[in-house]
Amino acid sequence: IVSLSVTINSDATMLVESTDNEGDFHSSTSICVFKNNRLVVEDEEGEDEDIIITLKNEKLTIEGDGIKAVLKKKFVTTTGSIFAPVVELIVKPDDNSKQNTIIIDIETGRTISVPDDLIKAKDIQKIMSWSTATGAAFSVKLRGQTCCIGHLAAFSVQVTNGKWQSLTALELKNNSELQSGTHGYGNITRSLDQLPRTYIFKTSQNNIGIMLLTPAPPGLKIQYKLLAKTNSSENAEPKITQADCIGTWELIDISYKGTEADSVASATLTLKPDGTAVFNAAMENGTSDIDTNKYLVKNGRIRIVGRDDIEITLEDGLLKLTENGTTGTFRKSVTSEKDNLSNNLPAITESNYQTRKATGFLPTVETNIDNPIVQVINEKNNEIVYTIRIKGRKFEPKIFEKGSYTIKVGPSLETMKTIRGIGPQKEPYGLARIEF
Repeated sequence: IVSLSVTINSDATMLVESTDNEGDFHSSTSICVFKNNRLVVEDEEGEDEDIIITLKNEKLTIEGDGIKAVLKKKFVTTTGSIFAPVVELIVKPDDNSKQNTIIIDIETGRTISVPDDLIKAKDIQKIMSWSTATGAAFSVKLRGQTCCIGHLAAFSVQVTNGKWQSLTALELKNNSELQSGTHGYGNITRSLDQLPRTYIFKTSQNNIGIMLLTPAPPGLKIQYKLLAKTNSSENAEPKITQADCIGTWELIDISYKGTEADSVASATLTLKPDGTAVFNAAMENGTSDIDTNKYLVKNGRIRIVGRDDIEITLEDGLLKLTENGTTGTFRKSVTSEKDNLSNNLPAITESNYQTRKATGFLPTVETNIDNPIVQVINEKNNEIVYTIRIKGRKFEPKIFEKGSYTIKVGPSLETMKTIRGIGPQKEPYGLARIEF
C-alpha cells in the first residue's frame, strides 16, 4: 500500500480507499459502530470483525490482518476552480477622508480604516503585520486624475485587459508567476487616462484573484473576483444528490484497460427514482447485455450496492463509470424525464417573486443566455430554497434566513454552473457573471 484514506461517515459506514505499489486502486465499505467506548467494524451479519481501531492524540490507528496503519485527520482550505462573485467598488475623490486612503478588505469587499496609532507611528512593518492579520491586502489613493493602488500584503502581475473575461479560474489557480511571487509593500500608480488595466494577484492569506481598474469620472471603478474557497477534507468531492443522477445516460466515449474481447458498441445507464440502476449495452459482436442493480447516493457519491469494483463519478454534467480499469463516459439523454421537467419549469416575473418577504440578498446573477434556471441552496442543510426559470438574463436572488448559500444557474438542471459559499447582505450587492 502506497496511499490510504479512511472516511467515517455519520451514517455509520466506513469507506477505505487505497492504492498499491502497482498503481491499482482498491475500495471497500464496512459498517462501524461505537461499542464499549471504542469503534468496532461489523460484518454483514453484525458480528465484530478482527479489526482494532483506536483514537489517541488526534491520530487514528487501525490494526488487522497483520497490518497497522496510523492516520491523521487532515483538513485544508482548498481554492477551487470557480470564481466567487465579482466585487465592484467606486472610489471618488471625496471618499478619501482624513487619511486620503481607502483600505480594501479583499475577502468581504468592504473598506476598513487603519488604526490611528499605526498611522502616527508610520512603521511599515507594523502596518504590514496589521494588513496580514486583517486581510487588508490593498490600499487605494486618488489624487486628482492619478490613482495609486498600494500592496499592503499582496503580490500582483499585470496582464492584458482581455484576461478579465477570458482567463479561467483553473488557469489563474495554476499561474506560475503568482506561485513564485512574494507579497509585500509596493504601489501601482496610473493616471485615469491610462486605464483600463488588469492585474492578477495573490495575498498573504492565499486569496487569489483578478482585478480590473477602469475610469468612472470623476473617480475610479475597481472590480475584482477571487477564486472560490471552501473548507473541506483533502480528498473532498463536490456534493451531488439523487436528483442530479435520475434519468437515462447515453455512452459517448469508452476507454479500455488492455484488450477487450467483447467491445461495447453503444450503451445506456438509467438511474431511476426508486434506486434502480439499469445498464443496457449492445456489443460489437451483435449480442446485448442488460444488468439491473440497486444504487445509492450518499455523502456526495454514487455507489452500486454490492459492487465495490464499480466507481461512478458525476462532474461537469458527465457521468463516468469505471469497472476493472475500463471507463465509460455518459451524457444525460435530452429525452430524460428530468430534462423535460427542467424545460417546463415556470418562468417568473419580478412581481410574483416579491410575494415573499426577504431577509437578505445574494449577489445579482447575470448571464449571457435567455431565461435560465436559477437554483438557490441553503448550505446549512443542503436544502433547495427555490428553483425557478427567470425571464431575461439578470436576477436578484433573495433569501429568507442568514447563512451560506450556493447558487446554480443554467439552461437546464443538467447543465448548471455553480457558485458556492456566498453570504447574504441586507441589500442586493455585487455581480455574479456566469457565461455559457
